[in-house]
Order: sequence, then C-alpha cells, then structure tokens
Amino acid sequence: MAGAERIRVGLLALAASLPSLASGLLGGGFLTDDWGVWLVFDQNGLVDGLWQLAFEQPARPFAAPYYAVLYEVIGDRPVLQGLIIAAVNASLLVTAWLFGRHVLPAKVLWPTLVVFALAPNHAMTRLWFVVGTYPLALAMMFLGLWQLLRRRNLAAAGLLAAGTLVYEGVVVLAVTLVVMWAAPAWRERLRAAFVAVTPAVVVAAGLFLLSPKRDGDGPDPFDNASSLVSAHFGTGMWEYPLLAQVVGAVLLLAVVVAVAAQLPSWRSSSIEPRWLLIGVVVMLAGAAPFMYAGAVFATTGLFDRNNLVPSVGTALVLGSGWAWLRSWRPNIAAVVAIGGISWFAAMQAVDVDNFRQAVSRGDAVIGALAAAPGVDDASPIIVVPEQVSNGTGMADFVYHGDLVAAMRYRHGGDWSRVLLIERLDCGSLDTSAPVQVFNWRDESIEVLSRDALRTRCEQEKELVEGA
Repeated sequence: MAGAERIRVGLLALAASLPSLASGLLGGGFLTDDWGVWLVFDQNGLVDGLWQLAFEQPARPFAAPYYAVLYEVIGDRPVLQGLIIAAVNASLLVTAWLFGRHVLPAKVLWPTLVVFALAPNHAMTRLWFVVGTYPLALAMMFLGLWQLLRRRNLAAAGLLAAGTLVYEGVVVLAVTLVVMWAAPAWRERLRAAFVAVTPAVVVAAGLFLLSPKRDGDGPDPFDNASSLVSAHFGTGMWEYPLLAQVVGAVLLLAVVVAVAAQLPSWRSSSIEPRWLLIGVVVMLAGAAPFMYAGAVFATTGLFDRNNLVPSVGTALVLGSGWAWLRSWRPNIAAVVAIGGISWFAAMQAVDVDNFRQAVSRGDAVIGALAAAPGVDDASPIIVVPEQVSNGTGMADFVYHGDLVAAMRYRHGGDWSRVLLIERLDCGSLDTSAPVQVFNWRDESIEVLSRDALRTRCEQEKELVEGA
C-alpha cells in the first residue's frame, strides 16, 4: 500500500511540474520582473544585489539567494529555468501530501491533491521564473507543519519562519492550519503550536514594519477582494463565463447544504461536508494577506500568482466536494473527474502557449529595437510594443526598467533612454530634445516634438486600453 501511495504522489508531482518542463522545452524565458531582478545584480554586483533584494525591494531575505542562483548562475536558459521551477512545484505537491496524509481522510486527500496539482488559476507560479519563490515558501510551510505533527517543534518553527522569510504571504495560512491542528486537543498542543508559529509571526511583523513597500502608493486594503471568487471558483478555473456561473452555482449550493449538514437534525454521517467548509475557511485565511494588501486575484496572467496560497483551500473545497459527490453518485463523479482533469490540462496547455508567446513578443521587441536605425542617437527612445498583454495578461515588459535590463542583457551598453509608451503619463512628458518613437511592428523610427509625442502617446494608450 505504501508503494502504491508513493507512485500516486510521484505521478501527481510530475503532473504539477509538467507545465514548467513544457515551458522550458518550448523556449520559455524572461518576462518583466525577471529582467528587473537581473538588472539589480548587473548594476550592484552579487553582494550589494543580495542586500537590496533581501532588505530593500522586494525585502524578502531568503528569496534573495534564490534570485542570485537563478539569475547569476542559470541566467536566461529556458531549459534550466524549467527544470528548477518544475522541481520547486513537484516539491510543493510532495510536501502537501506529507502534511495532508496526517490530517485528511484518504477519500478527501487524493482528489484535493489532484485539484491542487492541476488547477489552472495559478499558472504563473509554474511558468514565471521570478515567482518560483511562492511555491518554494509554501512547500517550506507544509514541511514545517509536517514536522509539527511529528512533534519536532523547533524544526517546525525554523521551517515556518524560513518560509515566511522567502515569502511572507504564507504566514496567515500557516497560523490558521496550526490553530486548526491544536484546537481539538488544545491543552496538550498549545505549547507546541505557540513554539511553532511565534518565530514566523515575529518575522512577518518585522518584514511588514520594515518593508519600504508599506509606504508605497499601492492599492488600498480590500480594493480587489471582489475578484477572489472569480479567480478561485469562476473564470480563473473555467475561463468561460457561462460555465463558470454554472459551476459556481453548484458550489454555492454545496456550501449551503454543507452548512445544513452540520446541524444536529441532519441525519447523514458524511464527513465530506465538514471538510468542504474547512476548505472555505482555509481559502479565506490564505487570501487574507493579499486582500489586506489590495492585491489582484487575476483570472489569468501575471497576477494569478496571488491565487497560489489561497488555492490550498480551493483545492480542499473542490476535492471534498467531489468526494461527497462520489459517495452519493459514483458514476456522475467519475464523469466529473474525467471532464475536470481534461479541462484543467487543456487550460494549462493554453497558459504555457500564452507564456511562450509573451516571451517571443519580448524577444521580438528587443531584437527589432537593437537593429533599428538611429537608436544610437542621444535623444530619448519611446517604444511602442504590441499590446502589452495581448489579451492574456502576460506582459512582455511592464516598466521601462524591464526593457532597459533586457537590452543590456542581450546587447550590452546603456539603454536608460528607453521608455515604454504604455507606462507614460502623456500629460506630463517633459523633454526639450526631439524624441524617437520606435514602432517595432514595422521597425520604423519617427522623430517627434513634445506636442506631437503627447498626441501619439494618447493614441497608443487608447489602443492598449481597448485591447
């Protein structure tokens, strides 16, 4: 039995890592923040670059060594990138199993792991190099929780704190799961729970108080909380609005019935409804730091990375819901399983292709700009790339620093004159020198005055916003 269980886990770990491997083999590469992180090391050197990433921006101390290994050692090598992030995601699945097998009944555990391995609503954590720290931190959290179950309290405390130092977004989920574990026997488990979570909480508080991002001009708390449901139970999972509405209505009904099942008058002895409700609580706990920060829960693209941590609860909701259906109508559950797995696999294939296209668009901009006539002049260069996300939410470049870094990486030299027209404030353009507008679509260069540039800027931004 143990051998069969390990085979299942191995297959699920492989499934969780396949998008990463496919992306690497198909030529995945750097996008947006990847270039920016590389530029930190290029401009500051290894030691100062580590310091800046650890304590200034993004101020995640244990993520900085990950960045250093990936960007200084591996670099823009798609296959090696794919292998690294595949290993991280496979490890996440294995550590989730190590913890889950001790707290979940088998009939809930396995469908939950299947959903967690295949869910398409956090594709970027499988594809995008720079956010490989998200699954890494979550894997360390699960490993710490597993150590807690084995009564290795100090090891648990160290791993939970280390995971928080990699990515602070895991801390509320970690505390919630520890409290859930301790609650049924709190007299015996209170001390162990306190020892396990206190360092992580202290670390998270320190990162929050010291982080320069706290004083930034970002969104207000709960600005994007309304996107949580669509990202986890709507179009983030099912893409098409009608399908998402149907599945969402079924899940809402399941939650209502699960609540009713907890009443004393309910005669069923099924355990699945209770786990479904626990899944809702876990999802909200995982989402809490992101909601407080006003983070976006995107249904696709770069910002779907914020869905990973709350997806632990989402997987439990869907997994226990399926187990509940299976206990009632096995044949229908089998059809749902085949359809759901096939759908998730198809959505992952779409994500891999969208990522590959975004990288290819970025490479085209880099190559065309480097080869364009007149780019070695002293005047600023305003770049008009293809629609930044091309409808997929996967941007080639977001800030001009991303493009500057990409040009330096591929061609050397100083490209600080390069700006992206999508990120400009058209009304405040202030330059006395003529400006070169580079349109990579036809590799043309136009020299414009400031007034003419403002008009062109407005036109291009309207195109992007309407895409």
